[in-house]
Amino acid sequence: MLTPANVNSTSFGKLSTWSVDGPVDAQPLFLANVSISGATHNVVYVAIENASVYAFDADTGVTLWRVSTLKSGESPSDDHGCGQITPTIGVTATPVIDRGRGPNGAMYVVGMSKDAAGAYRQRIHALDIATGVELFGGPTEISALYPGTGAGSQNGHVVFDPGQYAERASTAWSIPREPHIATSCRTLAG
Repeated sequence: MLTPANVNSTSFGKLSTWSVDGPVDAQPLFLANVSISGATHNVVYVAIENASVYAFDADTGVTLWRVSTLKSGESPSDDHGCGQITPTIGVTATPVIDRGRGPNGAMYVVGMSKDAAGAYRQRIHALDIATGVELFGGPTEISALYPGTGAGSQNGHVVFDPGQYAERASTAWSIPREPHIATSCRTLAG
């Protein structure tokens, strides 16, 4: 427990710095006692706007694995005029970890990208927390429509536009474990 007695300049402070390939907007996540490659590690997971997800050994700083949420021929999304997320948009929202899913536990991550033809994509990935390998046949393309007549509506429905909506807060869960994406710069209206 943190107290004024143990949080001071002689016993509390930065322990290390780790290199990643882009800006970090999502909150890092920590899990203790994760079995990776036959050893037990305390792990810090870090998601990056350059569409990467890292697993670092929290005690040594060694990179345990790194994966990209991009498919072949894609790049992170470009700036969409949201001053909070610039100049690239890859993984912005804090991932969610469910230790009870998959063989080792699953981390759910939303990645935004732009393909070679200029189309924007948002996909939800379920990554194995021990290996970074994609689980459950994913990733899954995010799409949605909602009855309404707001901006960008079509035939009485507001349609999710992966190039205009960016999740900002964390991925949230509702029963039964269905992912929902919170948004900030633009939101769906209906």
